[in-house]
Amino acid sequence: LALAERGDAAPDQLLAINQARYGLLYRDLDSALAEYASRPVMIAAAWLRWWYDHHPPATRLLDAGCGPGVLTCAYGLALPDAEVVGIDASPEAVACAEELAGRLGARNVSFVIGDYLDPAAGLDDFDQVVAVTALGEAGLYPQHPPAGPDAFSSVADVDGPGAAFRSPGVERLVEHLSIGGSLLLFDRTGDVSQAVRLGAALLNAGVDLDLRQAGGEVFVEEGHPTTF
Repeated sequence: LALAERGDAAPDQLLAINQARYGLLYRDLDSALAEYASRPVMIAAAWLRWWYDHHPPATRLLDAGCGPGVLTCAYGLALPDAEVVGIDASPEAVACAEELAGRLGARNVSFVIGDYLDPAAGLDDFDQVVAVTALGEAGLYPQHPPAGPDAFSSVADVDGPGAAFRSPGVERLVEHLSIGGSLLLFDRTGDVSQAVRLGAALLNAGVDLDLRQAGGEVFVEEGHPTTF
């Protein structure tokens, strides 16, 4: 936790940190659901409202970084004729997700243990890929601005380094999409640098951004306002 809060952990360190933390959070389904429901930032409710109103049709949906499967099962129940797949690197999380799907009778939902960025996972040709707070936690774009006063206050930065930012991880995620598929993201943007670089990573991965569908929610997270 101390390493994660310092903000300078490398992507592989962030992944190891989160895997260790998730192993504790998801030791059994009831504990996982209790932790999920007790979070001060209930992003799931805000996200699902948006998803129900705006998501395009889907016959195959991938939930990247599915955790205990709460959202994955919601997608499956809302799309009973679609194949819904959740993937998470934590075996404990996937075990909880499978049990939850069984409890809810979500028979069109399945789960995979693995890294959604690993080609060996064999996940391709989805017409909808959903990632809710998964990209930042995986270290796919900067979570903190670099040192220096007002590092991201100028138009020059937005049009220069910000616009040029690329993320191999985002590019790999986009490869899971079938032609004409949709990538739906909901993530933290604690400062403008994150939003600029996430947007640039998507554009540079070949995603055609539709900002008419974009929106924002502000939550108080650990005493500080955070934009999603």
